Amino acid sequence: MEKEVKKLGRKKLGIIITIAVLAVAGVGVGAYFAIRAVYSSGVSEGREAMATEMADNLKALGVAIMEKSEFQEKVGKILAEIPSEVNTEKIDEYIAKLEKLVDEVTTKDVLPVINNYLAKWREFRDIYAGQDNGAISEAFDTLKATATDTASKIQTTYDEAIKGAIEGL
Repeated sequence: MEKEVKKLGRKKLGIIITIAVLAVAGVGVGAYFAIRAVYSSGVSEGREAMATEMADNLKALGVAIMEKSEFQEKVGKILAEIPSEVNTEKIDEYIAKLEKLVDEVTTKDVLPVINNYLAKWREFRDIYAGQDNGAISEAFDTLKATATDTASKIQTTYDEAIKGAIEGL
C-alpha cells in the first residue's frame, strides 16, 4: 500500500506539474496576445493621430495659399487703375478703393497694414488740399515709402503663413 500511495503521489505530482506547465504556457500565450493587442492598438491610434495632424497641416497650407491668392485678386480688381495724375478727385477715388479693399480683406494680420496705408493717403489728401507744394512733395515721398513698406509687410505676412504651414508638414 505504501507503494500505491507513492505511485499515487507521483501521479498527483506529475498531474500538478503538467497543470502548472499548461497554466504557465496559457498565461504566456495570453500575455503575448494581450501585449500584441495593446501594441496594435497603440500603433493604430498613433497612425490615426498622425493622419489627422497631417490633414490639419495640409488644410492650413491650403488656407494660407488661398488667402494670399484671394488678396492678390482683390488688390488686382479694386486697385487696377492707379491715378496717373494727382488731383483731389483722383485721390478721393483711390481712397474709396482702399476703403473697399479694407472691407473685403479677411486676413487679420494684413488689415492693420492696409489701414495704416489708408491713413497715409488720407493725410496726403488733407495736405494736398492745403496747396503747399513743399508739404505736398514731402508727404508724397512719405506716401511712396509707406507704399513700399506696406507691400513688403503684406508679402512677408502671407509668406510666413505659408512657410509656417509647410514647416508643420
